[in-house]
Amino acid sequence: MIRRHWLRDLPELIKQIFPPRICKELKNLIIEVDPVDIQAIVEGKKGFFIFGETGTGKTLYASALLLESIYYYRHNQLGNPSALFVTSLDLLERIKRSFSDKGEERQDPIPMYSEADLLIIDDIGIEKVSEWVSQTLNYIINSRYEYLKPTIITSNFNLQQLQDHLGSRTISRIHEMTTGKHFNGKNYRLEKEGENNGVKRSA
Repeated sequence: MIRRHWLRDLPELIKQIFPPRICKELKNLIIEVDPVDIQAIVEGKKGFFIFGETGTGKTLYASALLLESIYYYRHNQLGNPSALFVTSLDLLERIKRSFSDKGEERQDPIPMYSEADLLIIDDIGIEKVSEWVSQTLNYIINSRYEYLKPTIITSNFNLQQLQDHLGSRTISRIHEMTTGKHFNGKNYRLEKEGENNGVKRSA
């Protein structure tokens, strides 16, 4: 397992990519990351679908995966990949705002999420179902699938539970482009700096 103090090793990345809550958690915790997962992302161009109940550390493991992948790229002189973190609700809201004001020209955020080298979509499945929501998420996910862009998705629901919500085509793409990882609070440890006991954090 890889154990890294993220705020010390990659401080500029944390502040650029993650919201303050995630930055705070990454500052206070050491997260164990399986190196096989990193190889799957960087070398296999495959993402992860991390699912489980609230509080099992899904978001924090996803964040550590993304940071460790960037570190791997840099350390092995494979480039400096672009990386984004967004919740599904924020993603949809930002896209909606880009065309909500008539007459005001705004940048379309969809290419940014479709083309980023590494992307976390957090908490997928909590958005209100609509045809537009399904089509928008499917467009982004399918685009990343076609261009082999690793995507890390977290959800409180498994793929079968999400099928009615997102549609079979989107679920099929997620299934093909990711490796499933079920979190039940016992999969790995999130440790406070200087302590040995495992602690749970909401995700």
